[in-house]
Amino acid sequence: MFRMPQYLELENFDIGFIMKYYIGIDRKPFVEYVDHPMFSIRTLINRKSKVVTDKEWFLDSGAFTYLKQYGKFPFSIGKYLNVVSNQKPNHWACMDWCCEPTILKSTGLNVLQHIGNTIESGRQLIDFDRDSFVMVIQGWNTRDYLTCLDYIKDYDLITHTIGIGTICGRTDQQMVFDILKNLKVELPDSVKIHCFGLSLNLLKYKEIFDQIDSIDTFAWSRGFGLSILNGVTKEMRIKAILDYNKKLSDLINRNEKQNVLV
Repeated sequence: MFRMPQYLELENFDIGFIMKYYIGIDRKPFVEYVDHPMFSIRTLINRKSKVVTDKEWFLDSGAFTYLKQYGKFPFSIGKYLNVVSNQKPNHWACMDWCCEPTILKSTGLNVLQHIGNTIESGRQLIDFDRDSFVMVIQGWNTRDYLTCLDYIKDYDLITHTIGIGTICGRTDQQMVFDILKNLKVELPDSVKIHCFGLSLNLLKYKEIFDQIDSIDTFAWSRGFGLSILNGVTKEMRIKAILDYNKKLSDLINRNEKQNVLV
C-alpha cells in the first residue's frame, strides 16, 4: 500500500529551484498584493484596458465554471484569442475540457470526448503564440492522462509549460502522485509542469511537490467568494489574500528545504 514518507529537515540542502505560484484575483487593485497574479477570462472577456502591466501573470480559460454552467464554452476560439492579444499574459491556458464527474454530467460527454475536445482546442490555439501558450493534459485516472499526452505528442502540442487539469479538489494523495509521476516520466525534461488548483493538503507532500514547477490557487476566497457582497469589504479580501499568500509561501519554503526519508 502506498504511504507518504515522513520528512527530513536539511539545513544546507541545495534545491536549485523555487516553485512559482499564481494567486487568482478578479480585480486590478489586488494585483499589487501578489507577486504572480492569475486572472480568469471570466473577468477579462469584455475588458479593454490591460489588467497587468508589470508582473508575470497567468490567464485561465475558466473551463470548470463555463462547462459546469453551460456545458460548453460560451465564446469562440477567436474571442479567447482577442483577449490574449489585448491583455498579453505571460502564460495562457488552453480552452481545456476538465473531466470531473460533475462536469461530465453537465456536458453529457465522456472523458475520452473531453480529451478529444481539449486536443482540438489546443490545435486551434497553439500557433497564435506557442511560447506563452500552456497546453493542458486532461483525464480522470492515470491511463486517461497518458492517453491525452499521447495525442498531445501526436499533434506536436508540447509547450514550454504543460498544465495538468482536473486536479483541483482532489484528496487522494496516491492517485495524484501516480498521475504526476507517470506524466513527468513521459514528458521532456525541459517541460515545466503546472498544476491547476492543487490544494495545500496535497502540496505539503514532498513526493507530490517534487513533481511540479508551479501551481495556482483561488483558495484564499473560500468562505466569502470573489465578489464584494454581504458585508465583505475590500480590506477583508486583501487580508485574506495576504494571509493565504504567507501560508502558501511558508509551505513552499519548508518543502524546498526538505528531503525525504526513504
